[in-house]
Amino acid sequence: MAIDLLKGFRPYCPLLLKIHTFFYHFMLYHYSFLLLLWLIAFMGLSCMTDTAREHQIHTHLDASQTQLIDMRAPLRDQRLADYLKIKKIIPLENSEQSVIQNVSNVYDTGHEFIISHHQSATTKIFSHQGAYLYDIGRIGKGPGEYIVLLDTDYLSNEKLFFFYGRTKLIIYDLVKQTYWDHIPPFSAYYFEAFDANTYAFHFLGGPDESLGPYNVVITDKEFVVKNKTLPGARTKSLYVDSGYLGEAEEGFVFSHSYSDTVYYYDLQHEQTSIRYVFDFGTKRRQISRNHKEYNKIRIKEGFLKNPYYEDEQIFSFRCTDKGRLRGNIWLRKSGQLLSEESFEHGGILLHLFPPRGRTREGLYISAIVPGWYYTGLKYEDPGFMAFLQADFPQLYEVSKELNGMENPILLIYELNTETASSPSDGE
Repeated sequence: MAIDLLKGFRPYCPLLLKIHTFFYHFMLYHYSFLLLLWLIAFMGLSCMTDTAREHQIHTHLDASQTQLIDMRAPLRDQRLADYLKIKKIIPLENSEQSVIQNVSNVYDTGHEFIISHHQSATTKIFSHQGAYLYDIGRIGKGPGEYIVLLDTDYLSNEKLFFFYGRTKLIIYDLVKQTYWDHIPPFSAYYFEAFDANTYAFHFLGGPDESLGPYNVVITDKEFVVKNKTLPGARTKSLYVDSGYLGEAEEGFVFSHSYSDTVYYYDLQHEQTSIRYVFDFGTKRRQISRNHKEYNKIRIKEGFLKNPYYEDEQIFSFRCTDKGRLRGNIWLRKSGQLLSEESFEHGGILLHLFPPRGRTREGLYISAIVPGWYYTGLKYEDPGFMAFLQADFPQLYEVSKELNGMENPILLIYELNTETASSPSDGE
């Protein structure tokens, strides 16, 4: 249009005619050059905006309470296998009644193992020797229910166990083998019992619109809301863990999906602060006009791995790279990088070491169930077995003994304190 206007306009002034001729030919033959200049300017402005945002995040940290951890350093030579050792191997009874296709969580009551699977909403109980005892049953038969056994350390003496669903909270009495529903004033997506009087819910909204969607709510045992202002929580994948840094009575740590920040919430003062910011380095690429993808490894899930060794607590993160699960990062409670694990294997270890299995005898429990696929590899796959043989020889021998892992097994690990506490670690 601009070229047509210039073409139809012929000024009588010689000077104006020269200027008109210059711009006409320039726009006619160099329009692509102008378009290129415009794209360069737009990309430069976008990069400046991203840099300013990262600078703003980092400059608002309290240096006395937070740490900025640069994860772009070369990987350490130590593998996770150097810090963990298998303490006990328990083959589970595998019959038509006892089989569980996958494991969402394992909880050790001190006498039994309670194993739950969220997709099938089933929960079964095994003895410490692996014998099948009984099935709690399919709790929460509603469509789309996510039923997962929760850690309830504070309430385990009463033999009461919490399950959560998208629309209800379920409390199960192990002695009476009965359960009842508690329906909070919102749809619970994640629940954590910090003590007998303090609960935390991550919910997907509800009738009380003032709470807003994708937030965290702190309630008392009667589900009366005490606090609902947690920053960084506006996502449907938020994970909370209590007891980090040995402060179960004072506060807890939380992060959320695709975040590079770990927050700390003080229960007493009802305040939230930033605890860690992980700097993995950022590389942005334009996918389409309205969508940018950040090639940045981010926290997927953060969980306390070792609640039973007060002097050797380890914090672990599942991480993603462009949306793909990429492995675990292990930190000491001081924030020191302990090891990065299995980034080259695309996150296979995420199932070998599920995040919420705990035991009173060791570090945590891992469950392996045959026939389940993860990142395109089956457990009987030769490539996967070669990976086990190279990186986890103990686990490789276990898999051979069980004839290709035809039976599900529980592995109880403990921390190799001699390796983890070596002077070379710098602590």
